[in-house]
Amino acid sequence: MLYFQYSLTVSEISETLLCLNWKREGLFKKVNIGIMTILCIFLIFFYAKNPEYVFIAFIIILIISSMFFIVYMPRIFRNIKAKKIAAQKGIYKIWIDNKGVYFGDYKTFLSFSEGKCVFLESEKVYTIKNGYNVFCIPKYIFKNTEEQVFANVMNNNNITKIKVKTRKGEADE
Repeated sequence: MLYFQYSLTVSEISETLLCLNWKREGLFKKVNIGIMTILCIFLIFFYAKNPEYVFIAFIIILIISSMFFIVYMPRIFRNIKAKKIAAQKGIYKIWIDNKGVYFGDYKTFLSFSEGKCVFLESEKVYTIKNGYNVFCIPKYIFKNTEEQVFANVMNNNNITKIKVKTRKGEADE
């Protein structure tokens, strides 16, 4: 059984929140920005030919504002949420064995077979999501062979593993 006791930094919490939204933060966001850019370029050409349609200028401004929101606001909200969680200065206790995860002072048990369990790996943290429960385990706390034992436990339970690539500075404060 693996035992960890640790606290989390804002950066680690932010990276965990990024991992939890990996689908919305990746290709989906790029496709939306691409479509909106093409639409905006089309409207600019249309407005250049027909300047009497002033409402098109307002639509262009609305699209550009939406693009700004899609690109920057999730990062801002993620960092605000991470700072709130880190401000609690919690000490997290977690035990992991082949059957599941025990957590907290009362060693509450959560089985890997209950619900849909997903294992997310990023640059700084491992994230285990089982239903509504999320466990963030920073990589620096692993000693010698513990990381290999942890990986074996995840593989033995047929947990879906997703490696999330974070851009440099994406999950930083």
